[in-house]
Amino acid sequence: MTEQALWRVVARGILLVFGLLLLVLLVRELQTVIVQLLLAILLAAAITPAVDRLTPTTAGSRRSKIGRGVAAVAVSVVGALIVVLATVAVLSSAVPDLTILAKNLPGYATRVQAALEDLAAANPELAARIAGGLPTVSDIAGPAVGVLTQAPRILSVAMGAFSTVVRLFFTLFLALYLTIDGERIRRYTIQFLPSARQDQALELTERIGIRLGAWARGEAFLGAIIGGMTWVGAVLIGLPYAAALALIAGIGELVPTLGPIIAAIPLIAVGLLSSPLQGLLALLLAILVQQLENNLIVPRVMGHAVDLHPVVVMLAILAGGELLGIPGALLAVPVVAALSVIVDEFQRERVARRATRDPDHDIVAEDSAASDSATTRAAAQTQ
Repeated sequence: MTEQALWRVVARGILLVFGLLLLVLLVRELQTVIVQLLLAILLAAAITPAVDRLTPTTAGSRRSKIGRGVAAVAVSVVGALIVVLATVAVLSSAVPDLTILAKNLPGYATRVQAALEDLAAANPELAARIAGGLPTVSDIAGPAVGVLTQAPRILSVAMGAFSTVVRLFFTLFLALYLTIDGERIRRYTIQFLPSARQDQALELTERIGIRLGAWARGEAFLGAIIGGMTWVGAVLIGLPYAAALALIAGIGELVPTLGPIIAAIPLIAVGLLSSPLQGLLALLLAILVQQLENNLIVPRVMGHAVDLHPVVVMLAILAGGELLGIPGALLAVPVVAALSVIVDEFQRERVARRATRDPDHDIVAEDSAASDSATTRAAAQTQ
């Protein structure tokens, strides 16, 4: 390697490092904008199939009887009405339960504190070792109870609510524009790529849009199913706050892998605070819901929308939460799912190039890989 080539490599490396640092800085400074853009893309991907059905195009023409803008507005309005009605129906049952639960939290904290004191009295040596390092239940629950039962700084809360509503409307309008002009924006952006890569980029972005839309619709449906199952189960075993527990379970379903496990904790805790028998039944209910979700509901609803390994999902959630907080944790999985489409395409190209250089070797390798993949899928379906 010549000295000039070496300096060129070093310069490119320095530019790459500075570019990555600039990207991290922009992500930190534009967290809200990035979250809103990702939400708008997910919403647009979710409603685009319905808009496409309302605006069929004829061969050789991009025009349809119904304007795409009219169809997008109609689908958005219908979807918004459904969401509003469902939210009102859920909150009308969940809010009273949440209010009662907030009022009863001090009593629950006292009961748990008393149980811990009894346990400490039975095991004094163990209690002496851990007492200095752990806060009391009242210390933990006190601030939360104060926030739930009181309303200080009303103006600040109102301004925060108003800001959230404004951002929500901005996200909805952005999703609407992406639904209407998304195809034109996509093709315009892809024109900046080399000509040899443009057709491949069109195919990749289309597959990414299909995957993101399937994920968004599937997650909404899963949340409704899991919330409904939790509500029915809580009512059948006589747990209090059934609607609130169902709401928590439905929201927890939006975070793959970790969310359902975390959402099961309040269910089991409420059961244990009611009675040992109800605590056991609540634990069995949580296990039953988890098993049905993992082995029946998720494979049926999601299919291959997000075909990611659980380790990748957990790492994505942790990374998203570290970068963008709770919204980042919620949006990390679809972002990684979109990136996986690109990685799969690179892998397909690599296998194709190897097959071109050594056809016999790679045919055997591909057959073996396909056989292993089929065996893995069959084993997963039978579990």
